[in-house]
Amino acid sequence: AVSKDGVNWEAAMVVEDEPKSEFSYPAIIQTSDGMVHMTYTWKRQRVKHLVVDPEKLKTTPITDGKWPESVTYGGKKEEAKPKEEAKPKEEAKPKGDAKPKGDAKPKGDAKPKEGATE
Repeated sequence: AVSKDGVNWEAAMVVEDEPKSEFSYPAIIQTSDGMVHMTYTWKRQRVKHLVVDPEKLKTTPITDGKWPESVTYGGKKEEAKPKEEAKPKEEAKPKGDAKPKGDAKPKGDAKPKEGATE
């Protein structure tokens, strides 16, 4: 929806219309070419990227607080394929001859390996 005064609103487009689905964490920016870019999580499975040309939007007034039944837009949807499933980060370990600096001590129940120098 869009509004010029924050009081009167017009429906501009429906981004998703799937019952019992979750769409979260929207982020919206307008680039220097005038295009509006939206990203959001789709069913906690993917991040979707929607590019909208605001000049092509046809708005319909929202009356009595009800969304108009027919609001369309032929925007271009792009799906960002998820990268490999995120793995928990492991604690950084020194490589080769690298030694911890300062008072670095093992965390938790970790014990230095036998023969390790401090």
